[in-house]
Amino acid sequence: MTLTSQQPLVEIQNVTYTHWNQTEPSLTDVSLTIHPGTLNVLVGPSGSGKSTLCDLFNGVIPHLRGGKFNGTVLIAGKNSKETPVKDLALTVGRVFQDTETMFATLYVEDEIAFGPENLRFAVPDIRTTVGTLLDS
Repeated sequence: MTLTSQQPLVEIQNVTYTHWNQTEPSLTDVSLTIHPGTLNVLVGPSGSGKSTLCDLFNGVIPHLRGGKFNGTVLIAGKNSKETPVKDLALTVGRVFQDTETMFATLYVEDEIAFGPENLRFAVPDIRTTVGTLLDS
């Protein structure tokens, strides 16, 4: 799907989420819209729900985390409740604060191939992509 700057990349509507091991919600009635090509900054103290909010963007909530989830999350128009994480990963990624924890392999070539391999791209396409990126 090609988005215009008028179409939201992320729409969160009235989301309340309580982690499986908590009694109080981490997010309460949160709504926001993010458009493509915009710069958005998420700040707050530790424990304020920043990571929880990011887990909504990539579908980790509701698919991989337990807990109680109410509301609607649309990613490029796709409802996160109905769209598998692997499909949302084609649109949304995540960069962690500690970059060292993001590495999955020991070699640059393997690191470049890691994402496409997990998305089950064809091996010849992965090799071409790795070669192109390393030649850049």
